[in-house]
Amino acid sequence: MEAVVVVVTVMVVVMVVVEAVVEAVVVVVVVVVVVVAVMVVVMVVVVAVVVVVVMVAVAVVVVVVMVAVAVVVVQCCVGTELVDWMIQQTSCVHSRTQAVGMWQVLLEDGVLNHVDQERQFQDKYLFYRFLDDEHEDGPLPTEEEKKECDEELQDTMLLLSQMGPDAHMRMILRKPPGQRTVDDLEIIYDELLHIKALSHLSTTGVVCTLHEGDDFGKLALVNDAPRAASIVLREDNCHFLRVDKEDFNRILR
Repeated sequence: MEAVVVVVTVMVVVMVVVEAVVEAVVVVVVVVVVVVAVMVVVMVVVVAVVVVVVMVAVAVVVVVVMVAVAVVVVQCCVGTELVDWMIQQTSCVHSRTQAVGMWQVLLEDGVLNHVDQERQFQDKYLFYRFLDDEHEDGPLPTEEEKKECDEELQDTMLLLSQMGPDAHMRMILRKPPGQRTVDDLEIIYDELLHIKALSHLSTTGVVCTLHEGDDFGKLALVNDAPRAASIVLREDNCHFLRVDKEDFNRILR
């Protein structure tokens, strides 16, 4: 009997210990789950706060940039719109090129400035700003001043139309040769024709007629001078051989 009692006692003790261990494990698991859940919630909250902060910061930056751009755009004018406005204001402007020259006068006199400080007025989507608009705290014109400006507008336009061609010519001459357009070259040639000593020049005359075996331009190759004439074939089935300076020197050797 004593042995049976001992065995039963041991079994009871073992069961109690196992039960205690199981309860402890359950408690640990519950604690771990709770801790993990709390950490997940905290991380979600932190991420949400960070996202909100970033979105607010981005929104603030966008608003600031939009306000800055809006201020700049409000105080600026587009080159094409300025040309359109000048053509609409007076009958003495007959072309956009003429209007560009008139705006070039104002640009050279400092009345008008390019936002990038370029010295050439262009009939393009580029921003220009009047000198008075660069001072944000400047007073607005009164009604009397506006009336005086309206009365003097036509006289001012007439004066600008007289000064515009010279300003346009100066603008063209400032350009590097490679940036001059065909229209620019035509304007330069037309101005040269106003010089009495050069009035006999022509861009369409025939200098000479070449026949089979003829050549020209040797002096330009020797002196490394630019081409001064163009070749046009007058008959079908004609062939013209062009020799550059390197090939010409190789032939001479």
